[in-house]
Amino acid sequence: MSNESLPKNAVFEKLAAGGVDVSEVMSLPGYVGSMTEGRPVQLFPSLQDLSIYVEIPADAILHMEKAAETTLPNNGVIVWVRNDTEVIFKRTRTVHTMARWVRHVFGSPDTHTESSAGAGAPLVTKPQLVETSRGRLRIMARDMMAADVCQSRCNTCQSRCLTCQSRPM
Repeated sequence: MSNESLPKNAVFEKLAAGGVDVSEVMSLPGYVGSMTEGRPVQLFPSLQDLSIYVEIPADAILHMEKAAETTLPNNGVIVWVRNDTEVIFKRTRTVHTMARWVRHVFGSPDTHTESSAGAGAPLVTKPQLVETSRGRLRIMARDMMAADVCQSRCNTCQSRCLTCQSRPM
């Protein structure tokens, strides 16, 4: 098979035409909440919990396009930014961080599935497990079962638990 018969990806071509090293780029799938000129773009990873979003400087967006309806229903988009783009991650408090540290919040477009949980909800195909200590036992349990004490290994805690014991990666 010759390379000429393989279709070229339009996103790669657009990024390469702009002189961008694609190894330094990541995508964030989600839903645009605000796009006011001169203001950062608000990108929500889900339509279920609107308390979580990222503000991305408009001039830092390398490319944005509408996502497939089967991937992100209800007008979802995919935004490409450099890994080290400084974004503002907002939840109950504001945290300035790099885009690469909030990637897990958005998941990836291929991990979203349709479900009765609500249109646009980012659902992963495998249950999220959390390591929990009960006495001398260390237990891997579904996140909802271990909600009383969070022992995630994340940099930015996303848990809704009461007692966060997060350990940086």
